[in-house]
Amino acid sequence: MTKRRSLPWLPSRRWLLLPPVILGILTIVAFVTNRKPLVRVPDAEVATPVRVLQAVRQSIAPVAKGYGTAKPKRIWSAVTEVSGAIVETHSDLRSGNRVAQAEQLVNIDDEDYRLLVSQRQADLQNALAAVDEREAAAQADRLSLEIEQNLLRVTEKDYKRFDQLQGNSAASLSEVEKARSDLLRQTQSAQQLRNSLAVSPAQIAAAKAKVALAEARLTEAKRDLARTTIVAPFAGVLSGVDVEPLQVVASGAKLFEVHDTDTIEIEAQFSLAQITTLLMAPSNVSSRGEKANSRRSPTGNLSAIEAHRLTAVVTARSGQVEMSWTGKPIRMSEAINPQTRTLGVVVEVDNTTQRSRVTSPVRLHPGLFCEVTLSPSETSLVITIPRTALTSGVQPSTNRGQVLIVDQNNRLSRREVSLRFSSEKWLVVTDGIDEGELVVMVPPIPAIDQMLVLPEIMAAEDQKSVLEPPATENRR
Repeated sequence: MTKRRSLPWLPSRRWLLLPPVILGILTIVAFVTNRKPLVRVPDAEVATPVRVLQAVRQSIAPVAKGYGTAKPKRIWSAVTEVSGAIVETHSDLRSGNRVAQAEQLVNIDDEDYRLLVSQRQADLQNALAAVDEREAAAQADRLSLEIEQNLLRVTEKDYKRFDQLQGNSAASLSEVEKARSDLLRQTQSAQQLRNSLAVSPAQIAAAKAKVALAEARLTEAKRDLARTTIVAPFAGVLSGVDVEPLQVVASGAKLFEVHDTDTIEIEAQFSLAQITTLLMAPSNVSSRGEKANSRRSPTGNLSAIEAHRLTAVVTARSGQVEMSWTGKPIRMSEAINPQTRTLGVVVEVDNTTQRSRVTSPVRLHPGLFCEVTLSPSETSLVITIPRTALTSGVQPSTNRGQVLIVDQNNRLSRREVSLRFSSEKWLVVTDGIDEGELVVMVPPIPAIDQMLVLPEIMAAEDQKSVLEPPATENRR
């Protein structure tokens, strides 16, 4: 076996690793020698972007919409009070025609009623004559009684004289008995006159009662005679006319109706929430946040409607045509409707004046299905915020809540505010926010006091659309 011999001029393999190690060390030394010192950056607070609106005072008037059917304020039914044949009718006695007040519409044959009036007048004269007769008889009895009393005194003297003569045996017993008999007859005659005078007042009173009865019957006959003529109690439009000449009608028959279309009423239905919203409108809130007549209930006899000065606009639509009239809320229904759970508000429209016609050249006719829009007649400049700005719910007992305000240093701060009037989307602030302050629309999570924020102020147009009070409707 041959032995491998190393060449003397070649280095050992161990020394081949030394150059890379030396090169690495030199590189590290060069980096360390030439490195730059680190710059320390202090920790910066990050601003959280939030959307805010600028608190401004604006005129606000919430409205509520309800629906109902137009009806005449007064409806008079022509019902006969006497029976008989119709002998005459008004020339325009047809449904839809207009009649004037006190205009004669129907005449019923009155011949029998005139005869009855004549009979009642005769009965009255007979009763009056009976009273005169009784009074004259009483006067005659009084005069006769005076005469009879004088005769009675003479008869008593004769009886006493004959009685004394008999005691002296100067007169017979028969003469005494005859004088006594004359005295008794005269006493009876005088007593009969007294009895007649005693009952005379009662007889006169009975005769006068018959006079009163005769007068009442005469008045009744005259009333029946007047009832043969039917007149219009007020100006209006005829409806449901069912009358023909020579038609025989019985007492209590309905002939037609007269509708007073000069004044129209619409009972529109509103939810209790709508009514409460209107009655708590900003125009009814004082500077201290106290609502006028706060103890007044929104139900019952609603003088509260007048107290809160609500106005109404009545609108009717037919195809592409829309007509409007101004109205006046006059009262509310006495209770909540048990089926719809709504409250009726009666609105009155005056058809006699052109001022009530907003966009309609014609009168408001009964039977139209109408939309009634209620709103306060006066508005107030108030600050409004969206409901989303509240960090928590409204406290029912104090009617207060909390919002976030961005100060001049873009820092958040909590603010307690007093709230009054509200809707589903916005609130009216009566205290706690000044005009011009920035209110956070949606609180960030988490919302920490004095937290740095980056406010994004809403444009005026967008802010107006957010805070615009919507019309609340009730279509039930």
